[in-house]
Amino acid sequence: RTAERLVVLLEEQERHAAPGKVDRQRKTGGTGAAYQDVKIERHWQLRESMCNMHISRKGRRDNEKVNNTHDPEILRGLHAAIIDLVEEINRPSRDERLVAEAGIPLDRALFPLLASVARYGPIGVVEVADRTGRDHTTISRQMAKLEELGLIERRASAADKRIREATVSAKGRKMVAALNAARERLANRILISWTDAELDDLRKLLRRFADDLMR
Repeated sequence: RTAERLVVLLEEQERHAAPGKVDRQRKTGGTGAAYQDVKIERHWQLRESMCNMHISRKGRRDNEKVNNTHDPEILRGLHAAIIDLVEEINRPSRDERLVAEAGIPLDRALFPLLASVARYGPIGVVEVADRTGRDHTTISRQMAKLEELGLIERRASAADKRIREATVSAKGRKMVAALNAARERLANRILISWTDAELDDLRKLLRRFADDLMR
């Protein structure tokens, strides 16, 4: 149907461009076999042209899809590396090693909680639980322990008085600073064979990956 409409449009253009020629064609059998053959040939030429255009566009779309598809072997290797990294980070012995390196009297179970409050505070129990993947009851009990130790302070949220938000106290900030310094010492031992340029490339790529993951 589209091709037929284009034929009609072309005929209209021909009439405006050369009315005498079109009139002569019709006077000499414009409705006859010769005229119909020309019309049919033009119809199929236009149809073939439109098909070629559609195939060309489809090819470009297919190429875009292919270009956006990454090598499966690379993706599997990336996934394996991430799993290894997450499992290693989540080992209890890692937190124990960090706390021991910092030389602070802090229960290993409380360390991730204090770090979350330091990074995201003021923060409530529900958000801490969501970020750490623990149940609200456990988080509530551990937050009370941190408050009892004088490492955090809690007060009603300005936005919602029913929510008590935590921030790190002065004593807690000193402990967080000791943990950060210990983490840097451990990192320097682990990454001793890396150059600063390699570490900077890793930092940029991990930041980009994290940002894409959180979208």
